[in-house]
Amino acid sequence: MKPETNLSEDEAVLKELVHTLLYQGYSLYPFRDAPSNNRPPTPFGVLYPERYCLANTHVHNRMQTACIVKGGPDMRLSVRVRFLQVERPGEAIEREISPRETTLEKLVQARAACYFVSTPASPAGLKGRVVMQAFPVEGSEDAFRVIVSIENCTVPEDAGAPETVVKYAFVSTHTILRLRDGSFISNQNPGPHWEAAVKECINERTYPVLIGEANGIMLSSPVILYDHPRLRGDARDDIFDAMETEDSDTSDLLMKGGS
Repeated sequence: MKPETNLSEDEAVLKELVHTLLYQGYSLYPFRDAPSNNRPPTPFGVLYPERYCLANTHVHNRMQTACIVKGGPDMRLSVRVRFLQVERPGEAIEREISPRETTLEKLVQARAACYFVSTPASPAGLKGRVVMQAFPVEGSEDAFRVIVSIENCTVPEDAGAPETVVKYAFVSTHTILRLRDGSFISNQNPGPHWEAAVKECINERTYPVLIGEANGIMLSSPVILYDHPRLRGDARDDIFDAMETEDSDTSDLLMKGGS
């Protein structure tokens, strides 16, 4: 990954972190045989096609991020969803869904949906949907609850064995939210004023954390992190050296940031 000199410090930290987490999640994906108790392993940040999920209740086709934002109705929200599409074990293609930037006022009036079809279609065409919604926080004139859901809408030709259906999955799915003219409230340490509002935020299979000191960026990841995470120097140099086993500890790769 080549550095970009025109990035702000927060954006540089985010880019490096997301790149690492994408491939960390890919490394943790359970390609190996199921555990000895014959129960299939729980996948890491993977969204499968709905048809496969109906027959395999331990997996899911949907992920949801919910958080509180502070600012006027004219503040603008942009969302990017990044994940990997696996061609075969050991090979993956980076994918991204980028809905159009919009204002909180428009999201309160009507939800916004963005549909995704992968190109090129090899090895398998993927279809997905990102839905963005916003609701005013009760008792506050300048705060909103933002909800972003991601769904794998792919209709696979063959949704049988895990080694076959994986090419139709969103692997290591991460959501990046950015605000202009507003700020995010921490889901981990909201403070007394925002505690009740944050409790109403339902996050499904993902954990949002603040990036940078301005609180204008939030990263929602299937990895549990603290707010303001940063990569350690040794993890930055070679992240794959620490990924030798399926039980690798996330703390070996990430420095727990302060809040």
